[in-house]
Amino acid sequence: MGKKLSTSLMLLAALLVTGCQVNKRVLSPISLEEAHTAFSSQAAVPVSETGFCDNAADLTSTTNKRLGMLPGQTLMLDFGEYQSPTRVMRVGDGVQNLVIESYVSTKSDQAFLFYPVITALDENRQNIGQLKPRYEFEFVDNVLSNHFTLPENARYLLVHTSPEYVGMSFSESSPRVMHTYSEPTGIAMGLSIALGRYFPSLGTSFSHTADYANFQFSNIGHIKLML
Repeated sequence: MGKKLSTSLMLLAALLVTGCQVNKRVLSPISLEEAHTAFSSQAAVPVSETGFCDNAADLTSTTNKRLGMLPGQTLMLDFGEYQSPTRVMRVGDGVQNLVIESYVSTKSDQAFLFYPVITALDENRQNIGQLKPRYEFEFVDNVLSNHFTLPENARYLLVHTSPEYVGMSFSESSPRVMHTYSEPTGIAMGLSIALGRYFPSLGTSFSHTADYANFQFSNIGHIKLML
């Protein structure tokens, strides 16, 4: 029994090392400094001038969108108190839930992630209000998953960010952003403690929370939208 338990735990250890620390970071074609320079030369469109909705991309359950929040790929909108690169999406009737995955992006020695908020417009392009993610989110393997609840009359979604989410590191984001972990990370962290107790020489070396604390939130990055 002891041998079987030992073998099982060693297999779990191998899975933790090879499977639970999958690096899903995205290589960015541009640095934060280069993005700042590019954005500073881009004229911002007031959010009240909704003609940009004419070029909205349709978002359906069968057309999940992988998007770059990068200069040349986004519209720069002026939200009054701040400006932000923005993607404009259109959704149909009855859409209530949206998940946005944000990927840790790297350029040279920089690591950063785009933290999304949404400004919703109705069919007449009237501003319904800004939507922030639900308090809880999932962060696994360098992917941050945020969940949004959309108003029933939301038709246009302006996906952007805001100054409160730009510049701070992931480790500095509490308590403004609550950190919760989905099941895979929770299992990995729990097993690291168990392995540390069963194999004292291993300690908690399999706990990989620290690997996720070395990036900052920014106004550029890579995301995926899913209904």
